[in-house]
Amino acid sequence: MSSRFSPPTVAGFRRQATLLLKDLCSTDAARQDAAARRFAALPVYARAGHAPPQAVQRKHALQVIALEQGAQDWPSLKALTEPIETAELLYANGPMSAYWNIWFSNYEEARAVHREKGGFLFPYRNHFFVSDEHFVRAAGLDPDAPEWREIGNDWAKPGNREAWARLANQLRAKAPKPRRSVAKRGTAADSQREATRG
Repeated sequence: MSSRFSPPTVAGFRRQATLLLKDLCSTDAARQDAAARRFAALPVYARAGHAPPQAVQRKHALQVIALEQGAQDWPSLKALTEPIETAELLYANGPMSAYWNIWFSNYEEARAVHREKGGFLFPYRNHFFVSDEHFVRAAGLDPDAPEWREIGNDWAKPGNREAWARLANQLRAKAPKPRRSVAKRGTAADSQREATRG
């Protein structure tokens, strides 16, 4: 699948910030110059004309990434990204395609239908959809939980971050755990011990 369809993740943005810092400290003049120009988006560095590597911290790199993504700051980008990232878990608990959902290419259209028709609004990768309580229940959440009212039944842009976090934590707890790698093979002696037990 093309990476442009991959949902944004907080971890992905953090990796970008780490790479940006590495570029700024690089011995490659072109990489260092390109990184310094990106840091010029921050007012403190724009005034200085460049970003001295020793003065730059990870929080500055995160701020640059946030601005490049169209967010006001890192906390805002994180708040926008976590619901999209976590929505992937909605599909981990069963065949979500079995439910009747109304799909949209942008949030504004989805929000308009959501206001008119009700239901629950979710992000999915680069799209949005409105679904019903059956979908929520199939994902392992209670559609009647008070947190839904607190977030306005909107997972994409929740009205109350604390209420959304409680729902997200419930969803994370119900998501299938990643499988471990193949177990270490036993020795012949282990096999003999198993055979003699009993």
